[in-house]
Amino acid sequence: MTILYWRDWKVKKIEPNLPADKNIIARRVALDLTGLPPDQELLQSFEKGDLTYESLVDTLLAQETYGEKWATWWLDLARYADSKGYEKDMAREIWQYRDWVIKSFNKDRPMINSPLNNWRATFCHNLRPIN
Repeated sequence: MTILYWRDWKVKKIEPNLPADKNIIARRVALDLTGLPPDQELLQSFEKGDLTYESLVDTLLAQETYGEKWATWWLDLARYADSKGYEKDMAREIWQYRDWVIKSFNKDRPMINSPLNNWRATFCHNLRPIN
């Protein structure tokens, strides 16, 4: 499939873009992994060459914001919510599940095939009121 695209590019005389600058690469990977732009120190060390791309990625994966960003996908699929969805709702005490999911992403724990994980999911599922 790549060959077909390259052939089409040659026919249409299209050239690929030039490689992006280091600050743009750092910004793209930071936004992809953490949802936030890189901090100034990290960006400067990457631009100077003190930090390789692989080291930049490892540094971003080690940040707590990595787990916070990627846990949102998991929590959305699990239909997690801190409230019942109505303005006069009382607070719910299931925030520990949210924190556990974030910590699990940050520690690179498997999220499935664990009896303890299944128990937690069942326990937190039963915390919501039945209409």
